Amino acid sequence: MNELFNPSLHNDALEKGERKEALSAGKTTKKSGGCSVKQVLFKALLFLVLFLGGQAVFGQAVGDYRSRANGNWTAVGTWQRWVGAPTNNWVNLVAGDPYPGQNAGTGLVTIQNNNAVTLNVSPANSIGALTIAGGDQASSVTYSGAFSLTVTGAITFGAGTTANDHKIINVGTGSLSAASVSLPTTGNDNRYCRISISTGTITISGSFTMAD
Repeated sequence: MNELFNPSLHNDALEKGERKEALSAGKTTKKSGGCSVKQVLFKALLFLVLFLGGQAVFGQAVGDYRSRANGNWTAVGTWQRWVGAPTNNWVNLVAGDPYPGQNAGTGLVTIQNNNAVTLNVSPANSIGALTIAGGDQASSVTYSGAFSLTVTGAITFGAGTTANDHKIINVGTGSLSAASVSLPTTGNDNRYCRISISTGTITISGSFTMAD
């Protein structure tokens, strides 16, 4: 077949072809280098899941305290406090640190298994909640006089697991107020959860639940 070769037309075709290839290559590069909306949403969702998961694992908040030994409520050696990011850890109180309720902002206070804490002060501020932890040893809060403690949330007892591992709040001549109290099933008559009082007062604004 005979062909009519026109150099100018051939050059135009080459230029158009090169431009087309260049544009096509540019589109390909742009597509491969960008992030789709789905990818962005996936990354955001993954971050949220990890963040919330971390919160769930720790389950604590700045302002929470837990006992670490027997002692007075006001003694720094009695307590640990929760510190937030970046460490997210329990640390021992040191001289100058406030005890639970000394300053505003105290959250959950936990009396750990095998600890006996003596309330030797009326804290100036309320605490958010109080838990007497369950376990195989006795745990308690005992008022040493006519002191008062205000809990804006719940008082929760954990159950003992062996004989005589009683969980007690002994108010005596003092006063205790809370939004609610929950006493669990102990499972045996040789251990109990108890709030005791002599001439003091206990004020519960909500429910008082005794499972046994």
